[in-house]
Amino acid sequence: MGAIIVNDADFRLGPVNIWTFPLPKASLTTALTGNNNDLTIRAKRGGVAGNSITVEYVDPPGNNVALSVAVVGTVITVTLATDGTSTITSTAADVRDAINASAQARSLVSAVLVTGNDGTGLVTALAATPLTGGSDTGVETFLGALTDETTVTMSVTASPLTAHVTGSQARGKVGTGGSFQIRAGMKEMSLAKFAVAFPAAQLIEGADGLQRLDFIVPTGTNFRDLAVRMELRRLLAADAETSDPDEILVIPATSPVDGEVPLVFNITDQQFVPINFEAWPDSLGRLAYMGTAVL
Repeated sequence: MGAIIVNDADFRLGPVNIWTFPLPKASLTTALTGNNNDLTIRAKRGGVAGNSITVEYVDPPGNNVALSVAVVGTVITVTLATDGTSTITSTAADVRDAINASAQARSLVSAVLVTGNDGTGLVTALAATPLTGGSDTGVETFLGALTDETTVTMSVTASPLTAHVTGSQARGKVGTGGSFQIRAGMKEMSLAKFAVAFPAAQLIEGADGLQRLDFIVPTGTNFRDLAVRMELRRLLAADAETSDPDEILVIPATSPVDGEVPLVFNITDQQFVPINFEAWPDSLGRLAYMGTAVL
């Protein structure tokens, strides 16, 4: 016999607020001599691992050297361009574009202009400098309110055990897997929240508050590695939510389900997008819980 799917529950939630706890990303903001020549370089992934990334600008000896980016492990080395007199000719915009164009570098970081500068200034050499600020402690982040279309489905996969001499008599069943999925109809969407909703989205935060979403197929990416903690908190009123743990659904590790996210809102209505999330077991094997976390 094959595996058997047992649906334990399929129920609706609402109205509730949804919160996630993403890991802060490490970053480096340069402070070079001169004007309009600084960048902010951010790790693509949150967590302390981003603090191991270093960036170096090298002023090379020789004339007419081309701008280039090399990556070894988590060390990003930018060799600056020079002219016929060995003078640096690379601007901040040039370096930004070179880092973001490098497949290896952009898998680790994204580079943007610092707020208030246009990137036209020439950069200078920069000693190898680590990114800082990455943390494995999640930061509470509000994603929006859930609509009445929100549903939660829990299931466990069970396969029969056999003990009969012919191997065909089922004597019991053993759990071999499970899932916990949330189909969340979310309102109050923004680009930052879309970055959470789309598995392949990368939020790029630029100068002067500008933002952009890059959609890149994450070949080889394990979505479980990108999971964050999520809480669904029951609304008590329009501007208040519960603090009672018995009314808060906690998913220790969850990530968007790989697949399409239909956009069904229009510019004249409140923004709305249905999103599927999937839970992963935590260290205790839990997919989700309600009530006091530690008893």
